[in-house]
Amino acid sequence: MERSSQFKGLYNPLIAPWANEPMNAIVNPRTRSVFVVCSAQSSKTTIGQVFAAYTPSESPGDMLLVMNSSHQARRLMKQRLIPVLRQCKPAWKHVPKTDQDAVQNTEISYDNCFFAATGGESLGELQSYPFPRLWIEELRSWKNRESLPVVLKRTTSFWNCKVFGATCPGMVNDEADESFRNGTQKHAHVTLPCGHEVEMLWEVWVDLLDGKQARRGMCWDKNEETYDADRDDYRWTKLNETIRY
Repeated sequence: MERSSQFKGLYNPLIAPWANEPMNAIVNPRTRSVFVVCSAQSSKTTIGQVFAAYTPSESPGDMLLVMNSSHQARRLMKQRLIPVLRQCKPAWKHVPKTDQDAVQNTEISYDNCFFAATGGESLGELQSYPFPRLWIEELRSWKNRESLPVVLKRTTSFWNCKVFGATCPGMVNDEADESFRNGTQKHAHVTLPCGHEVEMLWEVWVDLLDGKQARRGMCWDKNEETYDADRDDYRWTKLNETIRY
């Protein structure tokens, strides 16, 4: 686990069980693209980091991470990804010990593949080199949405390409929603403390043992956009339009 996580030690799939299926899909040889849309702090980036560690250790291939900006890409590399990779012995053993330049701010030169991180603001840089492995991070925050088709074309020459995308939800019919609709449209479910298994929606009604119903779901900050103060309730219809899992 990364040092910013409250959970220390090796990755534990029980912490975020909804992340298991996307990770299993990534390693499935029949799967070419996995796109996850869910709330913040839901292990989206962790899935990407597992993908980055899996690549040199189990399925070598040059990999490209694309974020909103090059600055954010460098920060994720330094603060999160590289510390995680150092703890992953199967991946880190492929970093040449005799090459002092093997690990840089935005690049890692393994002995069997190459990893690079960049921002989506530069179309020219994104067009320069093909990658069989692609990690798209937080698409909703990209200022240059025109970069997405250019990024996806980096993998088209590889029959065994792997693409993983992760982002918080945006609006219906935006790039993230379109990517979700182009897939199998699977929805994550979680088991509540009461034992009920429910879909991860903002508003879920479950049947209790005494015959009554109770509303369960995730919390959302109360602000003008999400909460109707006059009705003293969330704007559920509006919220559900923006959420895709």
